[in-house]
Amino acid sequence: MAESEELSIIQTKCTALKKNAVNDFQVVVHNRKRRKETGRTSVENNIEQCKKSSTTDKEIDMKKARFEVFKFAMSGLKSTEKQKAKEDLAIQLGAKPFKNKGYNYKEYKQMKEKQRKDNYNRKTYFQ
Repeated sequence: MAESEELSIIQTKCTALKKNAVNDFQVVVHNRKRRKETGRTSVENNIEQCKKSSTTDKEIDMKKARFEVFKFAMSGLKSTEKQKAKEDLAIQLGAKPFKNKGYNYKEYKQMKEKQRKDNYNRKTYFQ
């Protein structure tokens, strides 16, 4: 509501019965809280933090250096290789590795049979 408009009470049956309802009338205005602007942008804050950290930390941490080299190496990989590299990095950092793929029982039996034959052929070949 604009401040120039006068606020008046709307006449209803209840206000007509109460003669002093007009005197008890109060106006309550709710305003949203707004953040205080510091006048700095996030980019300026990041630059200052980098300057502070570079002056206090002269030595290069080996873990950070290894991680940066790993990230740089990942940038040159193809999408499928990059996904595999991200999974490997997650495992290095402590994530649980993915579960093995589930196979149909008939396919699994065929795979095992093939592996047994290959192992048998290798044993007989080298003896």
